[in-house]
Amino acid sequence: MHVLADLFALPPIGRLHHERTQRIHAIIRPGAQAPQPSTSTAADFCLAHHALEGAEAAARASDASTFDWYVAHPDAGATTNSVPTAVGARVVVTPILADLPRSAISETPYYVLGPGTEAALPHLCSLAADAYASAARAGFGDLLAAHAVVLCLLRTKNLGETLDSWSISRLPGTVFMDHVDDPVVLARDSSTRLGTTG
Repeated sequence: MHVLADLFALPPIGRLHHERTQRIHAIIRPGAQAPQPSTSTAADFCLAHHALEGAEAAARASDASTFDWYVAHPDAGATTNSVPTAVGARVVVTPILADLPRSAISETPYYVLGPGTEAALPHLCSLAADAYASAARAGFGDLLAAHAVVLCLLRTKNLGETLDSWSISRLPGTVFMDHVDDPVVLARDSSTRLGTTG
């Protein structure tokens, strides 16, 4: 009988994440020594995509200072904005849904970590940490460790209201979610969202 950790452990995916992370760092920082991994392979993969998206947007806008910031911060600043949780350091932010950009290729709103990123308020960071702990106790720790590195808490809603949540392929490991200020519900919704999208 398999435990949940066995179902989520796929070594080829880990190798693919490592290789792509190295390629992203080589694109953003050509000729520079690859940064030492500061987190898990999945977390480094997620954060490298944030750095790539941010650097590309800065380059297209001819914003040299922001581009230089991403070159200097290949983890997109996660080191200073992370929250310790049962599944490792996570970034918890609270972007305003109406302010999230949409790209020409997708109507789905998204948020990219950058020089202006601030961690969520302490009570929301605690909510997220409790949710990760609850999910880990239920056997979903490995799933969240690999696929919920950046948690974007959107709107606070009442229990019983529809909760919107999504992830997008251009920012793997990033989850966008409404919440009801209950860690068990947040843990359930995070695990369900990732279980259906991977």
